[in-house]
Amino acid sequence: MKRFCNRITKVLAALVISISSLSFISCGELLNFLIPALFGQLGDFTASPGDGFVSLSWDNGYASGYLYIETKETSSNNVISSGSDWLDADQDGFLPTGCLIDELTNGVSYTFTLYLYEQRNRDSNLVTSAVARATPSADGGGTGIPITLDVGAGDYFVELPYNTSNLIISGAQGKMITYANVNSKTTVNKSNVIKASAARRYVSGLRSADTGIQEVASAVSESAVNTASPVRHFAAPDSVTLLPDSGRSADRAGDDPWNKSNPRIGQTKTMYIDSDTNLERFRQEQMKLYAIGYVPGSSTDIACLVWAKESDVGNNSNTKISIGAIDDIVLKFIKHYKFEEEVFGTTSNQLLTANGRTSMDNGDTKNWVNIVLYDIGKDGISGDCGVVGYFWAKDYYKKGVSTSSSDPISLTNEGKYFYVDIPFCNYDSSTGSYQAGSDSVSDTVLSTLFHEYQHMIDFNTKSMEHEGLNTNNCTWYNEMLSMLCEDIMGDQLGLSSDDRVATGRIKNFNAYYYYSGTAQYLDTNSWVSYGTAYAFGAWLVRNYGGVSLIHRMSVNDSVGIDSIVDAVNYVNNYTGSDVKSWNDLFEEYIQACGFRTEFAGNTLPTFNRVPAHYYEFKFNNIDDEITLYYRDSNNSSPFSSNVSTTLEGKLKGINLWSDPYKNKNTYGPVVLGSNSTVDIQPSGFVFHNVGRVTTNEDVTLRFTTTTNQYEKLYIFVQDYEPSNQQDYTTEVTQQ
Repeated sequence: MKRFCNRITKVLAALVISISSLSFISCGELLNFLIPALFGQLGDFTASPGDGFVSLSWDNGYASGYLYIETKETSSNNVISSGSDWLDADQDGFLPTGCLIDELTNGVSYTFTLYLYEQRNRDSNLVTSAVARATPSADGGGTGIPITLDVGAGDYFVELPYNTSNLIISGAQGKMITYANVNSKTTVNKSNVIKASAARRYVSGLRSADTGIQEVASAVSESAVNTASPVRHFAAPDSVTLLPDSGRSADRAGDDPWNKSNPRIGQTKTMYIDSDTNLERFRQEQMKLYAIGYVPGSSTDIACLVWAKESDVGNNSNTKISIGAIDDIVLKFIKHYKFEEEVFGTTSNQLLTANGRTSMDNGDTKNWVNIVLYDIGKDGISGDCGVVGYFWAKDYYKKGVSTSSSDPISLTNEGKYFYVDIPFCNYDSSTGSYQAGSDSVSDTVLSTLFHEYQHMIDFNTKSMEHEGLNTNNCTWYNEMLSMLCEDIMGDQLGLSSDDRVATGRIKNFNAYYYYSGTAQYLDTNSWVSYGTAYAFGAWLVRNYGGVSLIHRMSVNDSVGIDSIVDAVNYVNNYTGSDVKSWNDLFEEYIQACGFRTEFAGNTLPTFNRVPAHYYEFKFNNIDDEITLYYRDSNNSSPFSSNVSTTLEGKLKGINLWSDPYKNKNTYGPVVLGSNSTVDIQPSGFVFHNVGRVTTNEDVTLRFTTTTNQYEKLYIFVQDYEPSNQQDYTTEVTQQ
């Protein structure tokens, strides 16, 4: 027999103890220190019987020390627990307040004694003890009553309560059974992770469940390493270093001919830009103005400025950008940025000062968007840095707010800035090569351009317009919005299939989803969190309002889960019993990840939905064409380009199990073998296989139980289609 235990928390520490085990797997690291000698009493020690188990609970008060549980058969007074049944404290020193003892015999009375010792030694001083008795039975306390799932009646999904062990499935002959271990906690910290060594609920007493469906060793031991792309995501460092002057010092920056009252192509401006792959070291560089883009329909009202270092412009190297590509950037931006603002909101026209705010007219580049082109990370095309582009809110600070040379905001460029990597401007994602001298910007950079602009908008709509709104721990949410921006703009930007956001993100999600929770951002392997965040957002907007839902999430006065729940209920006019909670959405989302597209059809949750209405935007409500103006190296008069005034935001359905999203030779989200264990992150889940039903009789599955009500267990029954996912071979038969 085995022992399994849940992660102990401050509120409820849950342990599962199997009687005949000779060893105990600790829920946390063993304490190597003596808890301070503040000892108390144990109160309200109760025993609740279930089917083959008893759930124990007690009140610690302010007790400190070491807990030991002893189990006896009441009639014979035989001790049947092992000599290592210590209930260890968690890593913060908090003692458990409950445990579950299973593998007991129904109809037999048991006596449970809980001891509190000063030290983790039964020879140490006994502080206090408590006694409780119970007799497990098939219907004890209601916890042994089976849950039923009638497939013949159209029931394909059920949640098995945390304290229920039996599931009866009828009408499932020929169908496949899988289950998902779910961590419904949303606060991301170590104590909320359900550890692989803890009591993950699993099928017990079923011979066919012992054979893994997928190669378990590779699925569990393989680390999450992204080999599909050289792209790395930007993470702002906490501190920076300004490198010594390399020929252009701050006290000489005034020599720049930059004139914000009369901007002209060829003027220069000294800026702070990064200079190492970790983006922690910065230098000052003289950047030259190469293009000016104007607000659509105007030849005088500036929208954006495009800058580059003169030595980085040319046609003879992968690390240089051509004038043609610069023109492409400015034209693409002024053509599409108004659509993005219509959906997501606008950028702020204020700078932050030591005492409040000031108009951006007092900054170096007024309220114009600055697109700065250079070799981000100074890595050439080596991929050591791998950042395609980034927005950093440090530039929204007025100079002088911080005088600390290590404070990022001391390196402000004062304005609306985002930065684009020149080598990636020449990148071809389909071949992984760099095309020197290309006259059009790569789809990788084009998609990133509007991804980063969303971040600039989000800084305004969440941080500037709602001062005091706590955006901590919501990186996943912000990135989700930026990826949804790429999603709805993919058609109008003409992105290749390789550069569509769904292609790479869903591939990574399918193979590695269990490494990151849905509402979580990993500092290491952040690309996994991008996959999980996009997958959830992609499902959400395809089912609950499309672009209208994105707009509401972007402009409401909350972030993260609160923003999502508000948007779903607001856009869909849900009231009363129709109101959706986060748990409602999360459960439906997991079903959409579990039910294959063809099986889900039109009735079960799925990614394969197309919102009823797409979003149409017209410049200034003009029906035909509008003129876009921009200046480049000619500068004698602005160039013009007539374009259609209509821009559309469309979303297509996603089949997780189709070839574009296949990863690691797997179709759909990977399903682990029933014996494999992985950590389950907060707001995370992992699918496991049970097998295929071969009998026309009812099938009874027995699962282990838990006292952790946040550890949910979802059961799925669907058609057996090995050609459409893993090669299922294990069969479920009635034992």
